[in-house]
Amino acid sequence: MSDIQLSAPGAVVPPGGRTLGRGLLLVMLTVGMVMATVQLLFAPDHLSPVYISGCVFLALVTCILMIVYRATGFKPVNWLSVEIIFIVMLFLVHFWYPLSWLMGATASTDKVWINEAIVCKATMIAAIGLIAFCIGFHLPRDRFHVIRRASYLDGAALFKLKAGGNIVFFVGMFFALLFLILRPSQARYYETGGYSQGLVFVLGIMGIQMGGLLLTIAGARLYGKWRIGTVAKCVSVLYVLMALIEGYRSPVALVVLTVAAAYSEYIKHISFKKIVVVIVSALIVLGIVGVGRHARERSLSGFMSAVSESKELSWRSGIDSLGASVNCLYLAVDTVPSRYPFFHGVLQGSQMVTAIPWSSQLFPWALPEFGSSSIFFTWLKDPNMGSGAGSTIIADMYIEFGTPSVFVEMFLLGMMFKYIQQKARATDGLIWNVAHATLIPTAAILVRNQTLMLLRDVGWPVVGVLLMTWVMGIPRRAAQPRP
Repeated sequence: MSDIQLSAPGAVVPPGGRTLGRGLLLVMLTVGMVMATVQLLFAPDHLSPVYISGCVFLALVTCILMIVYRATGFKPVNWLSVEIIFIVMLFLVHFWYPLSWLMGATASTDKVWINEAIVCKATMIAAIGLIAFCIGFHLPRDRFHVIRRASYLDGAALFKLKAGGNIVFFVGMFFALLFLILRPSQARYYETGGYSQGLVFVLGIMGIQMGGLLLTIAGARLYGKWRIGTVAKCVSVLYVLMALIEGYRSPVALVVLTVAAAYSEYIKHISFKKIVVVIVSALIVLGIVGVGRHARERSLSGFMSAVSESKELSWRSGIDSLGASVNCLYLAVDTVPSRYPFFHGVLQGSQMVTAIPWSSQLFPWALPEFGSSSIFFTWLKDPNMGSGAGSTIIADMYIEFGTPSVFVEMFLLGMMFKYIQQKARATDGLIWNVAHATLIPTAAILVRNQTLMLLRDVGWPVVGVLLMTWVMGIPRRAAQPRP
């Protein structure tokens, strides 16, 4: 059967087929991978404008190919797609500072370079990771463009789902408020207290995130529009404002993008113009919050004072804040394996263990000295730095086995993203849709984190919904997936 026959009603390919076919796209991406791999062998040990231009060019062309492929395929196009979000974030984090340096912004880039001798090599490794992800994502066929709604959820089940969504949502808000009560008033944005307070913090985020998602799905099925209730809308706005004032950016991204992902899949696709506006607005907010989060007081007045008095706030503050994380990649390439050996999967194995709740308390003996790449990079830079050094997905992969692990893991990550997307659209199962809707915001923040954090950010919501549907007797999937 053709792609048109397998797509949902109303989703059609333009006359004459795609301008850029999948086969041609894979050939071009493979050529780009070969070029990047060969150039990596000849990476100079100094800042070379020509070489860095080649790295940025490969990354830009790869992103453009992905965008053109999506733009010329099934109509209407939903631009809030997991691969688009991921590659845009990957480019901003790993290539913004090299691009800024090429444009002459040496004052800002000098703060990020760890060692100028490894910048060229590290940037090409990032390009290899980007291309590998794109190949992995498009190797499986794009069989299902949008969800074809199954009929396994009747009216009674949908009202149960709505009730469950309300319960989860307000339980999450309870934990969010509890965290603010337990947290010292002068605590910084990166201080979540002890383990118990940190768990309360996570439960608050995920409760609000999953409640909003379930209410969006139920509202779309029952009313054909985004209808989650006035109280939930008001509480959501208050939560977002409160989290931003407190300096928490990732929780806001998780909540907003999860609901937006469900909206775009179930109710109305997000157009190209809208996604551009969303990205630009998000970067502006990111820059403002990046300044305000360093306020002396965790209050609206303290936040506004910090922003108004700041001399660093500009149009590029948000992108600079995102892109600064690339220094973790430079630190990784500079120190591993020249000073420290590859970890050979130990740190990512530790991430798998810590994805299990309370595992660090139950199995402390199973965790290595450095429980994650973020801890390792913090130890390298300054063990006493309050907020930690953070990490990036490429750096996290590199320190395990080097460039080969970047290629293999990014390739597999692309395939996994595609599998979850297509599985959600093929079956319209509640659990797969929850996984897909939570994968999109996770993709946005995964670029600046450890790779296997998605086990928690996608796995925990899925387990939570499984338990809720089992308790409330809500069907989770159709009897048979469509062919």
